[in-house]
Formats: sequence, structure tokens, C-alpha cells
Amino acid sequence: MARLFFVSRAFPPVLGGIENHNHQLSDWLARSTDLVLLANRKGKKALPFFALKAFFLLLFRLRRGDVVVLGDGVLAPLGWLIRRLRRVSVVGIVHGLDVTYASRLYQALWVGRFLPGLSGLIAVSQATRDEAMSQGIPGELVQVVPNGVDVEALTRPGAGLPAECGLPAPLAGRVLLLTIGRMVRRKGVAWFVERVVPGLPAGMVYVVAGDGPESGRVAALVAEKGLGDRVLLLGRIGEEQKVALLRQAALFIQPNIVVEADVEGFGISVIEASACGTPVVAADLQGLRDSVLDGETGVRLPAEDADAWINYLNAWTPAALPRERVATATAQAFSWPSVAQRYLEAIRTVVRREGRQAESLSL
Repeated sequence: MARLFFVSRAFPPVLGGIENHNHQLSDWLARSTDLVLLANRKGKKALPFFALKAFFLLLFRLRRGDVVVLGDGVLAPLGWLIRRLRRVSVVGIVHGLDVTYASRLYQALWVGRFLPGLSGLIAVSQATRDEAMSQGIPGELVQVVPNGVDVEALTRPGAGLPAECGLPAPLAGRVLLLTIGRMVRRKGVAWFVERVVPGLPAGMVYVVAGDGPESGRVAALVAEKGLGDRVLLLGRIGEEQKVALLRQAALFIQPNIVVEADVEGFGISVIEASACGTPVVAADLQGLRDSVLDGETGVRLPAEDADAWINYLNAWTPAALPRERVATATAQAFSWPSVAQRYLEAIRTVVRREGRQAESLSL
């Protein structure tokens, strides 16, 4: 029976979107296949040692008919070499930045040679596939499968109680707008604080959870604009508090902006929010066009159009998108059982295209 070797350079306990995606995907694939997990759990500093170890493990453990799946495009050189030495199918997952990373060396080698030299690629969104094609990667090499969400974990009884939100008592009764994620420029939090929050009703409060390079700039804007009672910056939070905030928020805000060579490949936080029944208001941009189903799990508004955002949020009512409808649509489109099945079918398609045996990789 063929085995599936899942190789991830980014894996918990390290925190991050790719880490979470690889953990969940490998877990769900293991429920349906004979999966061997090779994961780097020690962060970027350990990557060179992990890559060398993974290379030798694959070199000596792979058998005829086995398949290798790479958790992201950074591992493409490893997959390129293993494919040629062991003549097995190697499928790479690309998330966005692993295609657009602005380095001449990376673009020349990874995007120009190693990624196209794999058996096939799975992009997490149509936007990521489009980016890959714009960089010269053949479209027939790239399939699209969205990220998944653990609906049961987010909606289990007893989770997400108001007391777990960790918010000050004076915020009770106000309309909670929420953003969770790494504070980088493309997420648009600074833009939203500067251009949108001052035009919103006093009854709305904007809560931001997460840290990163933009944290200082956002804090400075809050102070400069006198928005201390309108914007609450929580910094990094734990899983229980995250679930509580997602379930108690009125709206989840994803106000991305255009940043050269830095794209939103998908947006896992938005499907976590909508899985909880919280409608998403997002920029109509890049991978968010895949993760936010306009009119079903949320709405997409023009990126960096402050008037459009202010007008929508001022007119918003809970009846616009009922929470039960939002949660149902998210579960149907993004629950891990269906997403994992789509991954397996995409992998089988690649293996069959190479004339290898794929039937043993079945649900």
C-alpha cells in the first residue's frame, strides 16, 4: 500500500497560519491514508537541520508508489531533488508568499526552477494560483483547494463563553468589531484605525488581537487619533480567548490593503470567525475572495475605500447576515472532512498524471 509522506517545515507548537494549516491537514489526511509525518517543531532556526534530516529519511524510507506532500513552497528544493533521486510523485502546497517572495534568488530558483519541477502544486486559493501563473508556473500544474476549519472545535458546547473574552466591563453592550491575526502591513489594521474607525458610531468598539511588526504603528495611531475608548489592542492571546472573542463578536473585520510582493493567500482567521457564525467584512482582495463567500459568510468591500467601509458599517444590522446561515455556509464549504477529501483527490490527480498508482490513496 502506498504511503503519504507529509513534510512540514512549519508546525506547532510554533504559532502561525501555515503551522496551523499543516497540523490540521496532516491530522485529517492521517485519518484516511497511511501517513508518515516529518515535521519541524522548533521554528526557523532549526530549518537547515530539519531539511537535511528530512532529505535522508525520504531518501532511505520511500518505496515505489509512495507520495510526498510538501507543506509549503519553501521546501521545493527538497522535493525537486527527491523526485529525481527516488522517482516518486511530489506535490507542493503554495500559500501565497511562497510564490511572491521578493528576492531575485528565490524567484530565479524556487519559482523559476524548483516549484515547476515538482509533480504538481496545490494552491490554497485562486488568487495564489493566479500569482503562480503570473510568475511563469504552468497553470496545468496548479490545482486549487481551500484551507479548512475545525468546526467542531470552534463550536463545541461550553466554549466561547463571554467571561473568557478578557474584555473590560465597560465594553458590555457595545457592538464588537474584531480582528485577529499577525500585525503586518497587508492586514490593513493601521489603515482601518486611521481611516475608518473615526467615522463609525460611538457604540462600536474595535478589538484587535495579535502582534507583529505593525503593532507599534497601530498603537501610535490610536493615541494620535484619541481612540483609546474606541480601539482595544489585546496583543497575543490564547486559544480559549480567541474562540470566545470569535463567538461573541458582532462582525469580524479583515481590512487588507495592497502591499507589493505580499499577498493574502487565503485568510484562515476569516473562516474561523464565520464557522462560529460571526459574519466577516473583508477587503475584496486576493485570497479573501475565496475565503469570504460574499452574501453567505460575509461581505467583501472595495479595498482601501474608507467611505464604502464607513457607510456599510454605519448601516449594518444583525439581520443582514443571520449567524446560523453564516455558520452553515462555512461548514459546507470549509469543514476539514470535505477539504481533506479534496486534497486527496487533487493528489490522486497528480499521481495519475504521472502514470503512477493512485487508487491506494483513497478515503
